[in-house]
Amino acid sequence: MAAVTWETSFLMKKKQARKLINKEFNKLSKENKSSFDEKIFKHFKSFFEGYDGILNIGSYWALSNEVESSLINDYLISKESNLFLPRISNQKNIKKLNFYKYSENEILEKNKYGIPEPSQKNKYIDLIGLDLVIIPLRAFDLNFSRLGYGGGYYDSSLQNVKKENRIGLSYEFQKLNKIDIEKHDIELGGVITPDGYFKKA
Repeated sequence: MAAVTWETSFLMKKKQARKLINKEFNKLSKENKSSFDEKIFKHFKSFFEGYDGILNIGSYWALSNEVESSLINDYLISKESNLFLPRISNQKNIKKLNFYKYSENEILEKNKYGIPEPSQKNKYIDLIGLDLVIIPLRAFDLNFSRLGYGGGYYDSSLQNVKKENRIGLSYEFQKLNKIDIEKHDIELGGVITPDGYFKKA
């Protein structure tokens, strides 16, 4: 499957971008998705060679329409990193993610969106204590601005995390020229795609 690119000079509205990306996911075969995930994992391992010591790393549990994260998560645990997964805050009207330690083969609980989460009985870590955060996305643009799912959880939670520590995982068709972002939308320090690791200059 060839990478999809859009040579557009205009700002792509968020709703339009999400619709476009959803259509591409619907066309993505299981075989191609698996192949892309393997390539992303390979590039992640090369990227991770630049890190030393026992690290605290935030990641995510992938849904079917996201880059698969299990290979990376298992790899990080094998490297003796402390792996933390997000859990939506129980505080009413507050869009915040809290990160709790995940152990291999742990049974996760599904939240109201159907996303598996670690137990809040697990070890909690403040976001500033994370050395790296691996982030899902719907799209990103040439300025490394991230388009999420519209909930605003990552944008509100990761504002104080250093940009260089925010790493997105993406297929090539999720790369757009320019997205009509808002002030609160976070930028990524880098993105890993099937073609390699790319960081903002």
